[in-house]
Amino acid sequence: MKPSLPSAPALASFKWDDPFLIEADLTEDARMIRDAAHAYAQDELLSCVTKAFANEGTDPEIFREMGETGLLGTTIPDILEEFGGIGFSYVSYGLVAHEIERVDSGYRLMMSVQSSLVMCPIYAFGTEERYQKYLPKLASDTFIGCFRLTEPDAGSDPAGMTTVVQKTDGRYVLNGSKMWVSTSAVADALVVWAKSEACWHAARQYGLDQRQFDRPLAQTQLFQLKLANMQTEITLGLYAALRVGRLMDEARTAPKMVSLIKHNNCGKALDIARHTRDRHRGNGISQEFHEIHNMVNLETVNTYQGTHDVHALILGRAQTGLQAFV
Repeated sequence: MKPSLPSAPALASFKWDDPFLIEADLTEDARMIRDAAHAYAQDELLSCVTKAFANEGTDPEIFREMGETGLLGTTIPDILEEFGGIGFSYVSYGLVAHEIERVDSGYRLMMSVQSSLVMCPIYAFGTEERYQKYLPKLASDTFIGCFRLTEPDAGSDPAGMTTVVQKTDGRYVLNGSKMWVSTSAVADALVVWAKSEACWHAARQYGLDQRQFDRPLAQTQLFQLKLANMQTEITLGLYAALRVGRLMDEARTAPKMVSLIKHNNCGKALDIARHTRDRHRGNGISQEFHEIHNMVNLETVNTYQGTHDVHALILGRAQTGLQAFV
Protein backbone atom coordinates (compact mmCIF):
# COMPACT_ATOMS: atom_id res chain seq x y z
CA MET A 1 0.00 0.00 0.00
CA LYS A 2 1.41 3.36 -1.03
CA PRO A 3 1.86 5.93 1.71
CA SER A 4 -0.51 8.86 1.43
CA LEU A 5 1.12 11.97 0.10
CA PRO A 6 0.62 15.35 1.72
CA SER A 7 -1.87 17.51 -0.07
CA ALA A 8 -0.57 20.39 -2.11
CA PRO A 9 -0.68 23.78 -0.40
CA ALA A 10 -3.76 25.81 -1.14
CA LEU A 11 -3.12 28.72 -3.47
CA ALA A 12 -4.82 32.06 -3.01
CA SER A 13 -5.56 34.64 -5.66
CA PHE A 14 -2.94 37.33 -6.22
CA LYS A 15 -3.77 40.92 -5.28
CA TRP A 16 -1.74 43.16 -7.57
CA ASP A 17 -2.02 46.19 -5.27
CA ASP A 18 -1.27 44.26 -2.05
CA PRO A 19 0.93 41.28 -3.00
CA PHE A 20 1.93 40.38 0.58
CA LEU A 21 -1.58 40.93 2.01
CA ILE A 22 -0.42 43.71 4.33
CA GLU A 23 -4.02 44.93 4.63
CA ALA A 24 -5.05 41.69 6.35
CA ASP A 25 -2.09 42.01 8.71
CA LEU A 26 -3.26 45.36 10.09
CA THR A 27 -5.41 45.74 13.17
CA GLU A 28 -8.91 47.15 12.88
CA ASP A 29 -7.79 50.29 14.72
CA ALA A 30 -4.88 50.78 12.33
CA ARG A 31 -7.16 50.44 9.31
CA MET A 32 -9.65 52.90 10.78
CA ILE A 33 -6.89 55.46 11.44
CA ARG A 34 -5.45 54.91 7.96
CA ASP A 35 -8.85 55.37 6.32
CA ALA A 36 -9.50 58.62 8.19
CA ALA A 37 -6.11 59.98 7.08
CA HIS A 38 -6.79 58.86 3.51
CA ALA A 39 -10.15 60.65 3.44
CA TYR A 40 -8.63 63.86 4.77
CA ALA A 41 -5.69 63.76 2.36
CA GLN A 42 -7.82 63.07 -0.70
CA ASP A 43 -10.71 65.39 0.18
CA GLU A 44 -8.81 68.37 1.58
CA LEU A 45 -5.14 68.29 0.57
CA LEU A 46 -5.29 67.01 -3.00
CA SER A 47 -7.46 69.91 -4.11
CA CYS A 48 -4.90 72.56 -3.07
CA VAL A 49 -1.55 70.91 -3.75
CA THR A 50 -1.20 71.95 -7.41
CA LYS A 51 -1.63 75.64 -6.63
CA ALA A 52 0.64 75.42 -3.59
CA PHE A 53 3.38 73.71 -5.63
CA ALA A 54 3.11 76.23 -8.49
CA ASN A 55 3.26 79.21 -6.10
CA GLU A 56 5.94 77.65 -3.86
CA GLY A 57 3.85 78.33 -0.78
CA THR A 58 1.62 76.67 1.75
CA ASP A 59 -1.24 77.58 4.03
CA PRO A 60 -0.56 77.42 7.81
CA GLU A 61 -4.28 76.69 8.19
CA ILE A 62 -3.43 73.11 7.16
CA PHE A 63 -1.82 72.60 10.57
CA ARG A 64 -5.14 73.45 12.23
CA GLU A 65 -6.95 70.98 9.98
CA MET A 66 -4.43 68.27 10.84
CA GLY A 67 -4.87 69.03 14.54
CA GLU A 68 -8.66 68.84 14.29
CA THR A 69 -8.37 65.54 12.40
CA GLY A 70 -6.12 64.11 15.15
CA LEU A 71 -3.01 63.74 13.01
CA LEU A 72 -0.53 65.70 15.16
CA GLY A 73 1.47 64.12 17.98
CA THR A 74 -0.18 60.77 17.41
CA THR A 75 2.48 58.66 19.18
CA ILE A 76 2.46 60.74 22.38
CA PRO A 77 1.02 58.26 24.97
CA ASP A 78 -2.69 58.62 25.68
CA ILE A 79 -1.91 58.78 29.41
CA LEU A 80 -0.90 62.35 28.51
CA GLU A 81 -4.27 63.03 26.90
CA GLU A 82 -4.55 66.33 28.75
CA PHE A 83 -1.35 67.38 26.96
CA GLY A 84 -2.53 66.28 23.51
CA GLY A 85 -1.46 62.61 23.64
CA ILE A 86 -3.41 60.17 21.46
CA GLY A 87 -1.33 56.99 21.83
CA PHE A 88 -1.35 55.63 18.27
CA SER A 89 1.02 52.78 17.52
CA TYR A 90 4.05 53.50 15.37
CA VAL A 91 2.50 51.36 12.65
CA SER A 92 -0.59 53.57 12.68
CA TYR A 93 1.59 56.68 12.55
CA GLY A 94 3.40 55.22 9.54
CA LEU A 95 0.09 54.54 7.81
CA VAL A 96 -1.00 58.14 8.40
CA ALA A 97 2.29 59.44 6.99
CA HIS A 98 1.89 57.14 3.98
CA GLU A 99 -1.52 58.57 3.16
CA ILE A 100 -0.38 62.19 3.45
CA GLU A 101 2.70 61.38 1.36
CA ARG A 102 0.41 60.05 -1.40
CA VAL A 103 -0.62 63.65 -1.98
CA ASP A 104 2.58 65.57 -1.26
CA SER A 105 5.89 65.16 0.57
CA GLY A 106 5.67 68.73 1.81
CA TYR A 107 2.38 68.13 3.61
CA ARG A 108 3.78 64.92 5.10
CA LEU A 109 6.84 66.87 6.22
CA MET A 110 4.63 69.46 7.94
CA MET A 111 2.89 66.70 9.88
CA SER A 112 5.98 64.65 10.73
CA VAL A 113 8.11 67.64 11.81
CA GLN A 114 5.35 68.85 14.13
CA SER A 115 4.73 65.35 15.52
CA SER A 116 8.09 63.57 15.52
CA LEU A 117 10.74 66.28 15.59
CA VAL A 118 9.04 68.86 17.78
CA MET A 119 6.44 67.18 20.02
CA CYS A 120 8.34 63.94 20.62
CA PRO A 121 11.56 65.61 21.88
CA ILE A 122 9.49 67.79 24.22
CA TYR A 123 7.75 64.65 25.49
CA ALA A 124 11.00 62.67 25.78
CA PHE A 125 13.16 65.32 27.43
CA GLY A 126 10.85 68.01 28.76
CA THR A 127 9.40 68.63 32.19
CA GLU A 128 5.70 68.60 33.04
CA GLU A 129 5.83 72.37 32.87
CA ARG A 130 7.05 72.12 29.27
CA TYR A 131 4.36 69.53 28.50
CA GLN A 132 1.69 71.91 29.70
CA LYS A 133 3.14 74.92 27.89
CA TYR A 134 3.74 73.35 24.47
CA LEU A 135 2.16 69.96 23.79
CA PRO A 136 -1.57 70.86 23.85
CA LYS A 137 -0.97 73.87 21.61
CA LEU A 138 1.18 71.89 19.18
CA ALA A 139 -1.39 69.08 19.04
CA SER A 140 -4.23 71.48 18.24
CA ASP A 141 -2.15 73.88 16.08
CA THR A 142 -2.42 76.84 18.35
CA PHE A 143 1.36 76.59 17.94
CA ILE A 144 3.34 75.60 14.86
CA GLY A 145 6.73 74.02 15.55
CA CYS A 146 9.99 73.78 13.64
CA PHE A 147 13.15 71.71 14.01
CA ARG A 148 16.58 73.30 13.59
CA LEU A 149 19.42 70.85 12.92
CA THR A 150 21.05 71.62 9.53
CA GLU A 151 24.00 74.02 9.45
CA PRO A 152 25.80 75.70 6.51
CA ASP A 153 29.04 73.78 7.02
CA ALA A 154 28.01 70.57 8.80
CA GLY A 155 24.77 69.85 6.95
CA SER A 156 22.60 67.50 9.02
CA ASP A 157 25.54 65.84 10.79
CA PRO A 158 25.10 66.40 14.56
CA ALA A 159 28.74 65.48 15.19
CA GLY A 160 29.87 68.36 12.99
CA MET A 161 27.62 71.03 14.51
CA THR A 162 29.22 74.25 15.63
CA THR A 163 26.14 75.75 17.33
CA VAL A 164 26.66 75.85 21.09
CA VAL A 165 24.46 76.62 24.07
CA GLN A 166 25.50 78.05 27.42
CA LYS A 167 23.48 78.54 30.57
CA THR A 168 24.08 81.95 32.12
CA ASP A 169 22.13 83.83 34.79
CA GLY A 170 19.22 81.42 34.73
CA ARG A 171 18.80 81.43 30.95
CA TYR A 172 20.27 79.75 27.90
CA VAL A 173 22.28 81.58 25.24
CA LEU A 174 22.55 80.04 21.75
CA ASN A 175 25.35 80.87 19.34
CA GLY A 176 25.46 79.49 15.82
CA SER A 177 23.59 79.42 12.52
CA LYS A 178 21.02 77.07 10.99
CA MET A 179 19.51 76.66 7.52
CA TRP A 180 16.85 74.67 5.64
CA VAL A 181 14.41 74.98 8.55
CA SER A 182 10.95 73.87 7.46
CA THR A 183 8.05 76.06 8.69
CA SER A 184 10.47 78.46 10.38
CA ALA A 185 8.73 81.50 8.86
CA VAL A 186 5.48 80.70 10.67
CA ALA A 187 6.73 78.78 13.74
CA ASP A 188 5.83 79.58 17.35
CA ALA A 189 7.97 76.86 18.98
CA LEU A 190 11.52 76.00 17.91
CA VAL A 191 13.50 72.86 18.75
CA VAL A 192 17.17 73.76 18.16
CA TRP A 193 20.02 71.25 18.10
CA ALA A 194 23.18 72.48 19.80
CA LYS A 195 26.15 70.89 21.52
CA SER A 196 26.53 70.85 25.46
CA GLU A 197 11.89 59.78 4.79
CA ALA A 198 1.68 57.01 -4.78
CA CYS A 199 3.38 57.09 -8.03
CA TRP A 200 2.95 53.42 -8.94
CA HIS A 201 -0.88 53.46 -9.10
CA ALA A 202 -0.83 56.65 -11.16
CA ALA A 203 1.55 55.08 -13.70
CA ARG A 204 -0.60 51.95 -13.95
CA GLN A 205 -3.80 53.91 -14.53
CA TYR A 206 -2.17 56.18 -17.10
CA GLY A 207 -0.94 53.15 -19.03
CA LEU A 208 -4.44 51.67 -19.06
CA ASP A 209 -6.10 54.92 -20.12
CA GLN A 210 -3.68 56.10 -22.82
CA ARG A 211 -3.40 54.40 -26.22
CA GLN A 212 -0.61 54.29 -28.78
CA PHE A 213 -0.53 52.35 -32.04
CA ASP A 214 -4.12 51.25 -31.42
CA ARG A 215 -3.50 49.58 -28.05
CA PRO A 216 -3.10 50.68 -24.42
CA LEU A 217 0.36 51.77 -23.35
CA ALA A 218 0.10 49.17 -20.59
CA GLN A 219 0.02 46.47 -23.27
CA THR A 220 3.71 46.83 -24.00
CA GLN A 221 6.58 44.85 -22.52
CA LEU A 222 8.58 47.86 -21.34
CA PHE A 223 5.62 49.45 -19.57
CA GLN A 224 4.73 46.22 -17.78
CA LEU A 225 8.38 45.70 -16.77
CA LYS A 226 8.42 49.14 -15.15
CA LEU A 227 5.14 48.41 -13.34
CA ALA A 228 6.46 45.06 -12.09
CA ASN A 229 9.62 46.74 -10.77
CA MET A 230 7.55 49.41 -8.97
CA GLN A 231 5.21 46.79 -7.50
CA THR A 232 8.13 44.73 -6.21
CA GLU A 233 10.08 47.57 -4.61
CA ILE A 234 7.03 49.23 -3.03
CA THR A 235 5.78 45.94 -1.59
CA LEU A 236 9.16 45.04 -0.09
CA GLY A 237 9.57 48.58 1.26
CA LEU A 238 6.13 48.63 2.87
CA TYR A 239 6.65 45.27 4.51
CA ALA A 240 10.03 46.36 5.87
CA ALA A 241 8.43 49.52 7.28
CA LEU A 242 5.61 47.48 8.82
CA ARG A 243 8.14 45.16 10.48
CA VAL A 244 10.21 47.99 11.96
CA GLY A 245 7.04 49.81 13.05
CA ARG A 246 5.95 46.71 14.97
CA LEU A 247 9.40 46.43 16.55
CA MET A 248 9.14 50.07 17.63
CA ASP A 249 5.79 49.34 19.27
CA GLU A 250 7.50 46.48 21.12
CA ALA A 251 10.51 48.67 22.10
CA ARG A 252 12.86 46.37 20.17
CA THR A 253 14.14 48.76 17.51
CA ALA A 254 17.81 49.55 16.90
CA PRO A 255 18.52 52.88 15.14
CA LYS A 256 20.35 51.01 12.36
CA MET A 257 17.07 49.30 11.43
CA VAL A 258 15.62 52.72 10.64
CA SER A 259 18.73 53.57 8.63
CA LEU A 260 18.32 50.35 6.64
CA ILE A 261 14.74 51.03 5.58
CA LYS A 262 15.36 54.74 4.97
CA HIS A 263 18.42 53.92 2.84
CA ASN A 264 16.35 51.50 0.79
CA ASN A 265 12.91 53.13 0.70
CA CYS A 266 13.95 56.73 0.05
CA GLY A 267 16.27 55.74 -2.78
CA LYS A 268 13.68 53.43 -4.35
CA ALA A 269 10.90 56.04 -3.96
CA LEU A 270 12.95 58.54 -5.94
CA ASP A 271 13.67 55.97 -8.67
CA ILE A 272 9.97 55.10 -8.89
CA ALA A 273 8.97 58.77 -9.08
CA ARG A 274 11.40 59.28 -11.96
CA HIS A 275 10.10 56.21 -13.82
CA THR A 276 6.50 57.27 -13.24
CA ARG A 277 7.18 60.72 -14.63
CA ASP A 278 8.80 59.09 -17.65
CA ARG A 279 5.87 56.66 -18.13
CA HIS A 280 3.53 59.67 -18.36
CA ARG A 281 5.51 60.87 -21.40
CA GLY A 282 4.98 64.61 -22.03
CA ASN A 283 2.22 64.75 -19.44
CA GLY A 284 4.78 63.80 -16.82
CA ILE A 285 5.87 67.42 -16.55
CA SER A 286 2.30 68.76 -16.42
CA GLN A 287 1.01 69.85 -13.02
CA GLU A 288 -2.35 68.30 -13.88
CA PHE A 289 -0.94 64.80 -13.36
CA HIS A 290 1.06 65.60 -10.18
CA GLU A 291 4.01 63.37 -11.13
CA ILE A 292 6.53 66.18 -11.61
CA HIS A 293 5.86 67.66 -8.16
CA ASN A 294 6.14 64.19 -6.56
CA MET A 295 9.53 63.74 -8.22
CA VAL A 296 10.76 67.22 -7.24
CA ASN A 297 9.62 66.64 -3.64
CA LEU A 298 11.62 63.43 -3.43
CA GLU A 299 14.65 65.06 -5.04
CA THR A 300 14.40 67.71 -2.32
CA VAL A 301 14.20 65.11 0.47
CA ASN A 302 17.22 63.34 -1.00
CA THR A 303 19.13 66.64 -0.89
CA TYR A 304 18.22 68.00 2.53
CA GLN A 305 18.62 64.68 4.33
CA GLY A 306 21.28 63.05 2.13
CA THR A 307 19.08 60.08 2.96
CA HIS A 308 20.40 57.41 0.63
CA ASP A 309 24.13 58.03 1.01
CA VAL A 310 24.28 59.05 4.68
CA HIS A 311 22.31 56.03 5.85
CA ALA A 312 24.52 53.80 3.68
CA LEU A 313 27.51 55.09 5.66
CA ILE A 314 25.71 54.40 8.94
CA LEU A 315 25.08 50.81 7.82
CA GLY A 316 28.66 50.44 6.61
CA ARG A 317 29.99 51.59 9.97
CA ALA A 318 27.67 49.13 11.75
CA GLN A 319 29.12 46.25 9.70
CA THR A 320 32.79 47.17 9.76
CA GLY A 321 33.16 49.26 12.89
CA LEU A 322 35.00 51.84 10.76
CA GLN A 323 33.98 55.49 10.39
CA ALA A 324 33.86 56.66 6.75
CA PHE A 325 31.91 59.91 7.01
CA VAL A 326 34.97 62.01 6.11
